[in-house]
Amino acid sequence: MIHFSPWQYDSVIQGAVSWAGTSDQNRGILWSDTPADADGVAFKAYMPDGTYTMKMVGTTKSNQGIVKIKIDGITVSTWDKYAAGETNNAVKTETGIIIENAGVKEIRVVVDGKNGSSSGYQNTWNYIAFYQTA
Repeated sequence: MIHFSPWQYDSVIQGAVSWAGTSDQNRGILWSDTPADADGVAFKAYMPDGTYTMKMVGTTKSNQGIVKIKIDGITVSTWDKYAAGETNNAVKTETGIIIENAGVKEIRVVVDGKNGSSSGYQNTWNYIAFYQTA
């Protein structure tokens, strides 16, 4: 398993990041008070070749953006995190992610737009994990 917590990023792509913890969940990154489209962070990890399932745990809420997970520039998952009500510890699962060549990969978590009903570009999350399945 390859696992990242929000505060373990290698670089900030855009935006200001801050840690926020609450009693209802171990929340992750909260972008600045004025989150913007394209805010994100990057991680680096060695990934053996194979097929993976990704799980991302975070908050869905009325101010959340659309989040893309990219591995070496290729989008492997998109999560529209808008919801009328707040749900902590919501889970996004993506299966069938194929890594053809083993090596150090750059994994990006980036806000890419927002739902028309969302009031913002926030991305609140706890962790992201990749499980090799084949």
